[in-house]
Amino acid sequence: MRYNYSRLAAVLSALFLFMVLPGMQAYSQLPVVKVRFANPQYEEKSGTYRLDVEFQSDQPGLELFGVNIRFLYDNALLKFRSFSDFSGNYGSLAKPQIITGETSSGAVFGFRGGAGMVNGAVQLKKQTTPVRLNSTDWTRLFTATFQVDDPDKFLTADDKLPFLVWDLKGPEEGGFLNGDDGVVITAVDPSPKMDSAPVKEIVVSNSLVPASVATRIKELTQEFKLRV
Repeated sequence: MRYNYSRLAAVLSALFLFMVLPGMQAYSQLPVVKVRFANPQYEEKSGTYRLDVEFQSDQPGLELFGVNIRFLYDNALLKFRSFSDFSGNYGSLAKPQIITGETSSGAVFGFRGGAGMVNGAVQLKKQTTPVRLNSTDWTRLFTATFQVDDPDKFLTADDKLPFLVWDLKGPEEGGFLNGDDGVVITAVDPSPKMDSAPVKEIVVSNSLVPASVATRIKELTQEFKLRV
């Protein structure tokens, strides 16, 4: 299914409202949680491209409750497949929705083709041994998997352009579309009366991440760029 991006805001705002609305502020100040893609790996035989989704908090020991994962990708190079390999007791609430824009929709992000958008929800399913975030290191919670249909186009792509863009203009600005909240993250609320508590979301882009490649490919070992 193809969409005109001017009509997507209502769709995004209606999807995956999975988290209990936060109650009174349970922290002295909002924790700051960063999210990034990391450790890109491409398997030539299967045409599979995988990236870890990692988190970091300025308050050590924070436990995440849920995340609305929203990002855009270059549909000319990649096709989103799934979230998998979850840490702890996290998992998808439902199959992520894939929204495909018109051919020209990716130009604003520097994509070679149309922009695909992933809108999914990952949440803590049960609380046993918690996965605690760190303030200095990154913690991987799951992996995003893509299919590469045209390896030659993928491997020869200009590495100055992005493959993936988080749907968040800024910590206080929401997503790129009117009415779109973008990436939304909540923490486990220390209060027994509530499941979740708000945090301040920051997406980490323009990151240089060395690629781990299982084949002859050299292009991905130089830089891995994310740009908003």
